[in-house]
Amino acid sequence: MKKLFALLIIAFVMVVGCGKGNVVSSGPCLPPPAVAKAAAPAPMLAPAPVAVAPALKELIIYFEFDKSALKDMKPAEVAKMKDLVAFLKANPGVEVKLTGHTDWYGSDKYNMNLSDKRSNTVKTYLVDGGIGATRISTLAKGESELASKTDAKLNRRVVVIQIK
Repeated sequence: MKKLFALLIIAFVMVVGCGKGNVVSSGPCLPPPAVAKAAAPAPMLAPAPVAVAPALKELIIYFEFDKSALKDMKPAEVAKMKDLVAFLKANPGVEVKLTGHTDWYGSDKYNMNLSDKRSNTVKTYLVDGGIGATRISTLAKGESELASKTDAKLNRRVVVIQIK
């Protein structure tokens, strides 16, 4: 009986393996062959930083009713233009477009002229601050693109956007 039991154990080990997935072809179970460890990959060098163009969020400069002159602007609006000058000086590759707008009071012709004066007031401030005129374009929209149909103050503005 002991011989039969020993034969069954040997047959079982030969069929099933040594317990770690190694199938025994003949002889005793051997430990699995050592697996060569792959060499650690060479450290990757970080790519050179890519110059990212600075982004100017849309800036809105508000004007008083029927006004376009710098002397009539609120200090907070002049401060926005001062900050814009600093931004443009720090980023000489940036170009901007100034789009003047008005509210609905007055004729279309009058409002077109007023919106042109507003955008040129901002341009003059920037140029006087040392920004090249070739970096600034202006556009007059009059009352054609209202920001609000109920609050006229929101329409008396120059919108500054970065174009380059």
